[in-house]
Amino acid sequence: MRLNFALDQILGRNPREVSRLFRSVGLDPERPYIAQITLNSVIIEQEKNGRTERHQAAVSAPDI
Repeated sequence: MRLNFALDQILGRNPREVSRLFRSVGLDPERPYIAQITLNSVIIEQEKNGRTERHQAAVSAPDI
């Protein structure tokens, strides 16, 4: 799950307020998540199964 929040919804807020906000949209603040802060927003990513993973393409060179 990936959600965007306006900066003023997250930054500078009481942690309890942020937890309530997360729960209201289906995020569990007790489980791992990734947060990215941009100029305009905060992007929160959380996997439904409780694991937060980032998939990156790996380039493997053949063994010589």
